[in-house]
Amino acid sequence: MHGKRNLRTSGIKLKPVGRSWRNGVGGTFPRFADQKKKIRKALRALERREKTDLVLTQIRQLDGELAKVEENEEIKWQQRSRAEWLKEGDQNTNFFHKKYDSET
Repeated sequence: MHGKRNLRTSGIKLKPVGRSWRNGVGGTFPRFADQKKKIRKALRALERREKTDLVLTQIRQLDGELAKVEENEEIKWQQRSRAEWLKEGDQNTNFFHKKYDSET
């Protein structure tokens, strides 16, 4: 019984650690939708302003940032797709090998 109490207690203490870990993962795999939303909002605000050299430079910079975020998002999806394909491909390979072996 003593071990169960320790497990429960440690589980409670781990909740903040879990949240912190998720936040860390969020830093590794940024929330692309949030980033794009913020950049687009800033772009809309700049586009309403008078088109000075400074404003145009800021618009170009934000356009570049938006393109980079979209590129990183695409890379993330490609990596995830590749990982899924490898996982599913392994399962399919086993299936087809078993099917072939049963037919011979």
